[in-house]
Amino acid sequence: MGTVHAKADLTDTPNSNLNSKAMFREPPDKEHIKEIDLEGVKARVDKIHVDGLSRTKNDIIEDCIKELFKAKDFQDVLLKAHKARVKLDELGCFKNISVYIDTSKGSKATPDGLEVTFNVKEHKRITGGVSTHVGNNEGVLQIGMRAPNIFGRGERVQVEYSHGSKKSSNFNLAFIKPFRGKYRPTSGSLLQLTSEVAGLGGDVGFLKNDIFVQGNYSIAEDIVFQACFSTGYMTSISNDLKISLSDMYFLGGPLSLRGFQNRGVGPHSDGDALGSKAYWAGGLHLFTPLPFRPGRGGFVLKDGNLLDLIQNNLRVSYGLGVALRLGNMARLEINYCFPYIYDKGDQTHPGVQFGIGVQFL
Repeated sequence: MGTVHAKADLTDTPNSNLNSKAMFREPPDKEHIKEIDLEGVKARVDKIHVDGLSRTKNDIIEDCIKELFKAKDFQDVLLKAHKARVKLDELGCFKNISVYIDTSKGSKATPDGLEVTFNVKEHKRITGGVSTHVGNNEGVLQIGMRAPNIFGRGERVQVEYSHGSKKSSNFNLAFIKPFRGKYRPTSGSLLQLTSEVAGLGGDVGFLKNDIFVQGNYSIAEDIVFQACFSTGYMTSISNDLKISLSDMYFLGGPLSLRGFQNRGVGPHSDGDALGSKAYWAGGLHLFTPLPFRPGRGGFVLKDGNLLDLIQNNLRVSYGLGVALRLGNMARLEINYCFPYIYDKGDQTHPGVQFGIGVQFL
């Protein structure tokens, strides 16, 4: 990104003649190509404009763009403008974001000054839709409505109702506040509480409660220590309703307890995991920069268990790996894992393990 190739103006070359024939001349040869080192172009940002704001508050916008004022050359301006655009997009407030860079104008303009303009288009106040899909051997009709950016800082409320062809039904109401850097956090903490109730129809009924806690601490530039813990417990809401196997808790796999196969922790029958009504799991990560972009290297230490620690042995694994962010949608991890403590009935997965997901333990 440090070099730009540009054509020299043909009017500056000897014997140039802008007649009708010159308009159809062959492209200039290499002697008319110039190389511009963007790191050598002095530049600073004098002003930043954000056009198109209506409901969005200024404080979260300022937090996304303030690093632009620290740019020292033109390449730095381009890089920081791109990072600012990514941060604005992660807020979830805008449908479209475009960036324009121009020379600074006005009485307060500096010789190397630039003005950066972000043109944004906010989401509508209320959006909704109807969709159908097939899953678990039944067709499902889903109706949803979403109110984005309701308080001006990226908060949203979403309501979803689905009804299946086998009389299954599900209702979901959520209030969500954005968590910046969800797939590559550098600092801050996250507390996530989830409750699920089943039993509106059919013969399945349960109450399920989950807690997920994550803390991120920046040790040095681009070096982040992360600690996380999750636990869950479920119980039947009626003696007449059962808990199906698919609703139980399972541990193991690249998204939870690495070094174990998917659902590899705990008892199995004919190769199938039996699951549990309770679990806990924790993890420690140390993320470090890599010589290539995008991505981070890391050391991973995981432990966890189904049921309680007294009745079963603790499971522990560790490893090294690479984490790559896939846009703003997911994260890819490639780890080399070593199961350290495990039970005889567990299905381990030593060696290379791939994982793509939205939330990792």
